[in-house]
Amino acid sequence: MSKTKNYAKIENSNQDVNFVNDDEDNDSFQRTNNKENTPLLINNDISINYASADHENNSPPVTGADGKFIVYKRRWWVLFMFTLLSLNQCNFWITFSTVAVLAKQYYNTDLARINFLTELGPILYVPFSVVFSWSINRYGIRPNILIASALVAIGGAVRSVPGIFPLVIIGQSFNAIAGPFMMTVPTKISNVWFPPEERTFSTAISTVSNFSGSAIGFLLALFATTDTHLKYLLYAEAVSGALIFIAILIYYPEKPPTPPSATALEAERAHQASHIGLLDSWKQLFIQSYRFLRIPSASILTIVSSITSGCYAGWSAILTEIIVNVYTPSQGAVEVSFPIPEAVGSSLISILINVFTFVSIEVGSLIPPQTLNWMLVGCSAVSVILLLFVKEDYKRLKSDAKVQ
Repeated sequence: MSKTKNYAKIENSNQDVNFVNDDEDNDSFQRTNNKENTPLLINNDISINYASADHENNSPPVTGADGKFIVYKRRWWVLFMFTLLSLNQCNFWITFSTVAVLAKQYYNTDLARINFLTELGPILYVPFSVVFSWSINRYGIRPNILIASALVAIGGAVRSVPGIFPLVIIGQSFNAIAGPFMMTVPTKISNVWFPPEERTFSTAISTVSNFSGSAIGFLLALFATTDTHLKYLLYAEAVSGALIFIAILIYYPEKPPTPPSATALEAERAHQASHIGLLDSWKQLFIQSYRFLRIPSASILTIVSSITSGCYAGWSAILTEIIVNVYTPSQGAVEVSFPIPEAVGSSLISILINVFTFVSIEVGSLIPPQTLNWMLVGCSAVSVILLLFVKEDYKRLKSDAKVQ
């Protein structure tokens, strides 16, 4: 075998993987065990050469002249459009809670039914989170963001029909079904598109955008003071949902030409090698969740995130009702749990967040507002105490750092 031209070395806790481009054996790679240092040839038919451009398939090199993984400016468009969609989806979710009294009058119903529109989010989240988690791993980001943006757009259009409350329930249900995608995919986008040093920033922006949607909802509520204003607000939100869907439909790439990091490279190869059905994905989710929760730091971070985010989301969902009664006559777990797939941690955390959100909404409708406020403070205090027991260990970042 003649000498290799170029290679990219990937190292994890147990073994090194050298991707090579050989003069005689094109697109082959060798796996070398650290302990025995004995090369082992692995199935050349399914191997992929990311290290150097192949003259036959014109595949681009995974690293530049400086030896670093190549990243692409289009990643910021991918992040921006997802951020916009996530913000819009959460704004749709909380719309009627921010104008609860006005919505009650406009649809001639009671506050319990207005609160139910918000409860649809956590109710539909749990079953559809597994569907989206499987679908993202099976079909990728682009098909799923198209589905999610279409659901948000359809939901916005249906609920904009004036004065028909059953259509509002249907519209909110469409929007709620898209919710699991918004909470599951941020770490996936970060891993597929961003280098290790930008992952935290990317995940933070895409995650915070969903919560920012609640804030936008309260700001927009300032302009909805009459039935006519509420009608035009729903029209405007329906248009925004349609425009975002069209923009994503026109251009939203699935992945960059080459992976931005070693862990992204390994994840891409694992994705190509494994495609399981939806029912099997339920089984895999439970198995991976069990492994995830056996890691103490991951378990604590899951509980902390679920309590604080869930209680906050439930509290904010009925904030208008609280104010009316008083003033007038809602990335770390992924790192510590690596190499468990990032979608597992994100899915588990987001499911529990929605469980706490549902409980908080129900409890908030039964107890005095002052008590609910103190409950939020208590949940935050408990979470701060639990954080003291988290052991920081950025396993995925360390894995990429070894390669660099």
